[in-house]
Amino acid sequence: QATSAIVRPSPSLEDLQRYTVNVMPSSDVFPMLDEQAGMVLNIHCPLASLQCHLQWVTMCELLAACGDGGRNYTRSCDVCREAGQVLPRDLCH
Repeated sequence: QATSAIVRPSPSLEDLQRYTVNVMPSSDVFPMLDEQAGMVLNIHCPLASLQCHLQWVTMCELLAACGDGGRNYTRSCDVCREAGQVLPRDLCH
């Protein structure tokens, strides 16, 4: 319900179940406040709850776990280290 209050036009439950992926960091409390429709991708987050809700923390975890599909995205080791990731030196800029 929370998301449908800010998305216009409000998507149908069927569309949400069919076309969405909710990324849920393990310590993030915000997804727990509402019902999740569609596929839920649970990811690890070793940080405090509010930090786990930050997009850059989620991106560091996704890039570390899944890679970037050969797109050669660069990320700062310092930023991802703050997010609890230890990346190989050649993946950093």
